[in-house]
Amino acid sequence: MNVLISSLIALLGAIIGGVVGPAISWILRPSGNGISLHEIRAIAGSGRLVNRNKRRREKNQDDQDNDLLSIIILAIMGVFLYFKWRPWVLVVISFASIIVGTIACFVVFIAWRRRIISGGRSTTFCLVAPFLYASVGIVTASMLWWVPGASPEVRQALVACSMDGSRIGLDGILYVAYSMLGGFLYLLLVVGVIWWDVALISAIYAAQEARPRLLWKTIAGRMPLSLGWGMPIWGVACSVVAIVLASGKGYVWLEMLRDSLSR
Repeated sequence: MNVLISSLIALLGAIIGGVVGPAISWILRPSGNGISLHEIRAIAGSGRLVNRNKRRREKNQDDQDNDLLSIIILAIMGVFLYFKWRPWVLVVISFASIIVGTIACFVVFIAWRRRIISGGRSTTFCLVAPFLYASVGIVTASMLWWVPGASPEVRQALVACSMDGSRIGLDGILYVAYSMLGGFLYLLLVVGVIWWDVALISAIYAAQEARPRLLWKTIAGRMPLSLGWGMPIWGVACSVVAIVLASGKGYVWLEMLRDSLSR
C-alpha cells in the first residue's frame, strides 16, 4: 500500500511539474505585448476537432447512436458511484478542483505578469473562479456530513447513503433525496469547472506553442474554451441551488410552499 501511495504521489508530482513547467520558463523570457483570451482561443484553435467530428457525425447516424449510448453508460456509472460513496466523491472532486484550479491560476498569473495575455475582467475571473467553486464544494460536502436541523436518523442515512424508509419515514426520504440532489448538482458544476480549467491551460499553451506542442494542440482542439457569460451564470445558479438543497433549506422551503398551497 505504501508503495502504491508513493507511486501515485510521484505520478501526481510529475504531472503537475509537466503542466506548470512551460509557465515557469516564461519567467525568464522578455515580456510580450499581451493579447486577449479571445485571441488566445482563436490562435489555439480551441474546439476545432470537436466541430470537425460533429460535422462527421451528422453524416453518420450510427456514430451518433454510439455516442449517445456511451454518454448514457457513463452517466449511469457516475450516478451509481455518487450514491454509493457520495461524501467521499464530493471531497475528492473538491480537492481535485482546488489542485486543477491552483494550476490554472498559476499559469494565468504568470502569463498575465509576462504580458502573454492582457488583463481584464476575464483574466480576473480565471484567477478567482476556481477557488470560489472549490469552496462551494467544501461547504456542500460538510453540510452533507453534518446536516443542520436534521434528525439523527436522517443524518445517519445521509452519511451512509441509505434510503431505508422504515427507519426515516417518507419525510426523511424526501429530505435525503433533496440533499443528495444538491450534492449531485455541485458534482456536475465542479466537473465542468475542471474541464474549463484544462481547456484554458491547453489553449494558452497551444497558442504559445509550448512543449509538447502536439499534446497541447490536441487537447485544445478537443476542449472548447467558453469565454461568455454562460459559465458564470450557470456556476452561480448551480452553487446556490446546491447549497440550499444540501443544507436542508430546500426541503423546508418546499414543504412550506406545499403546505401554503394545500390550504
